[in-house]
Amino acid sequence: MWKDRRRIYAIGAAAILLFGGSFFAGYRIGADRGVSETAKATNLAGKENPPAVAVSFEPFWKVWNVINEKYAATKVPTDEEKVWGAIQGLAASLGDPYTVFLPPEEKKSFDQEISGNFEGVGMEVGIKEKVLTVIAPLKGNPAERAGIQAGDKILKIDDKITADMTVEQAVKLIRGP
Repeated sequence: MWKDRRRIYAIGAAAILLFGGSFFAGYRIGADRGVSETAKATNLAGKENPPAVAVSFEPFWKVWNVINEKYAATKVPTDEEKVWGAIQGLAASLGDPYTVFLPPEEKKSFDQEISGNFEGVGMEVGIKEKVLTVIAPLKGNPAERAGIQAGDKILKIDDKITADMTVEQAVKLIRGP
């Protein structure tokens, strides 16, 4: 009789442990599915909005969902690329040509450029009021010695008009082959 009771208690304890373990595992799997891949990739999972921010992100998420559901193109941006683009737009919304956000790959390239790994004329350029403009000549470099100053407008490079060029295209032309 005691053996039967022990067996019943052992089976009951095993069933409770099995049920509890299954419940916990299901809860964890469900919780992980609630976190988007973008949040995981950008390390934003579980981060709260700053308390001072009282703005609705509803329009942002509506556009995000429409893009995910209806955007038809040969190359659809990844969630991570969309996050980087949104952050770039946030920085651009300040209207300050000196405030930019660079996604990791562009930042890596930029860091290489300013570290001296590439040769150039020694000036920082950007687009200001839709015109390619010298942001600043770098001290001790050819641009400074040539008298180039911050605010100088670059209208042509080797007889090529710069009106529709990106900064990257202009820099490549200035550096040469």
